[in-house]
Amino acid sequence: MIKFTLLFLNKVSFMNSSLSDSSVWSEALFGGIELGDKRLTKRLVQIGNQLSSWSGSSLSQSSLGDEALVEGGYRILRNHRVKASQIASGGYDVTGQLAKSHELLLAIEDATSLVYSHELSKQLGYTSNNPHAKAKGYQVHSTILMDAATEKTIGLIAQNRWCRNSTAYGKVPKEINAPIKIKKVINGSKIPMNWNSDFQKKWPTLYRYVIGMLMFMNIFNIKRNIINVLWLGLVIIAGLMASQGCYSLIYQSSLF
Repeated sequence: MIKFTLLFLNKVSFMNSSLSDSSVWSEALFGGIELGDKRLTKRLVQIGNQLSSWSGSSLSQSSLGDEALVEGGYRILRNHRVKASQIASGGYDVTGQLAKSHELLLAIEDATSLVYSHELSKQLGYTSNNPHAKAKGYQVHSTILMDAATEKTIGLIAQNRWCRNSTAYGKVPKEINAPIKIKKVINGSKIPMNWNSDFQKKWPTLYRYVIGMLMFMNIFNIKRNIINVLWLGLVIIAGLMASQGCYSLIYQSSLF
């Protein structure tokens, strides 16, 4: 932990100013990861440097014909002592440290597919509407942090990777029919996950308007606090009026 802290302090000023030097970026991100052997950590930093310098390229392509780099890269991938979770956690730690210096952060989430067509891809999951397609791969859901004021990317803070099971193709997961769960972070604390379930049971009409307001704000990317407050106020008033027997009038003028 001491090693990581010292390394982070040495590199954080650079990472806050520029990401143009891929070697320094890779050293700051992966240099503090303990893999049980300094040579493995050094190799990991080298791979990070290669892949970030040639974004979108494969490991062999980023080695620019250097067979030693290619073999060294595949050797660390085949090493059972090196776990993907170790590498990911090390990167998340750096992002978390960098995030502390920013007042307001946005957590941006997105999902994508990584598709492969070589022989080993048969062991992976389907990524299209055809579960029998030859090309298989992973589903990846990533979350990055961004400074809300400067729109500067801080780094990757979470990532989930999984393979779809072809035997479950066409079947509706139980989670699809589960109640909608809304997560919101206020001052670093999470609202209990069952809050909306209780809210929906006690005030079903008002609940619909609140959900509609949240969806509207999300679709139109409303950011200013004053607009948020005004919308919330209108939604609450509409919900209260509806609960007192004015449902038909409010329904005609609602977002639905």
